[in-house]
Amino acid sequence: MERQARREAHAENGSRTVPGTRVVFGPGATAALPELVRELVAAGRATMPVLLVFGATSASRPWRRRVTRELDGLRPDVVEHARRYPTEESVGALVDAGRACGAGIVVAVGGGSVLDAAKIARARLAAERAEGAPALVTVPTTPGTGAEVTPFATVWDFERSKKESVASLEVRPTAAVVDPELTATMDRREYGSSALDALVQGVEAAWSTRSTAESIALGLTAAGLVREAYEAAVQEPENLGACTAISLAGLHSGRAIAISQTTACHAISYPLTLMTGLRHGHACSLPLGQVLAYNARAGDCMDARGPEHVRGVVRRILRALGVCEPREVEAVLERFRRLAGLEEWSEVEFDAASVAAQAATYGRLSNNPRRLSRERLQTLLEDRRTR
Repeated sequence: MERQARREAHAENGSRTVPGTRVVFGPGATAALPELVRELVAAGRATMPVLLVFGATSASRPWRRRVTRELDGLRPDVVEHARRYPTEESVGALVDAGRACGAGIVVAVGGGSVLDAAKIARARLAAERAEGAPALVTVPTTPGTGAEVTPFATVWDFERSKKESVASLEVRPTAAVVDPELTATMDRREYGSSALDALVQGVEAAWSTRSTAESIALGLTAAGLVREAYEAAVQEPENLGACTAISLAGLHSGRAIAISQTTACHAISYPLTLMTGLRHGHACSLPLGQVLAYNARAGDCMDARGPEHVRGVVRRILRALGVCEPREVEAVLERFRRLAGLEEWSEVEFDAASVAAQAATYGRLSNNPRRLSRERLQTLLEDRRTR
């Protein structure tokens, strides 16, 4: 699938790339962490000491002991990110920890929220230091966010019911270690939601008005990998081949949205998460079928390449998802959610007008290939509730 992505990327003109994060990928990749840190120091891209960041719920996870053991010889300072999602308070605590130990390299181990918090903390430490940013090595323990390679992160303000995006080169990780073995302890709902995040990111990276040949190829590859491996990975956590495919999909989708950014599904997901507590990937997946059917008609086209370009991309998305018509996509998504024990919208209480009003304030909406006003968003959400 990687060769296919490269072939498709070179087959179209106008490819634009984003400076990349060095990636070590594959089962057992965690063992490469100590040598990777030493190489970064030797190359002048990092200095000691090491700040090691975990999530607050990681104490019982076997991968925490494994990572700690691997890095023990480097004598890292260890800190926990205390919240489910990054907030100003939780990021500030990481900044304080990095400042206190004089961290020259930050190793962040956890899901997308832990990685995002560390990414923002690293950028803020960079702003304080004449010598520049500490290096950042990300080690994802969930397979679908792509946060290990993206140049942006999010801060959540639950009091104001708002999510803020942070984007800069200082937010982009220096290196990432992606080890599918670290995802083995995830529960079915958590894993399924994360895998759906990779699928939605792949689709949105392909149809975004900011897409390039490269982001389209990477996004389609990510969506295809999820389609092929989702059932086995969700039902058989010991199936390393399937889990490796999902982790690869997450990596591809992260690289894709680093170029193109996300679109309407993510804009809708933010208020859904804030208002209902749904997991991010689950929330992203709920509007995907409806938004795909809407975009497939390519009216009110926002893409400078025109309606036929959008229709062509949608056709390629359908092939990646193994279907022929837009109306078939919803059945695929519903099946995936059922396999992971995730609720449908008929089982989720939310107010369509409120979700639409919040979604319309997010810049990601402007990347959608077809115009979506607040009123149209509300209609889409209400249509989903009554089907």
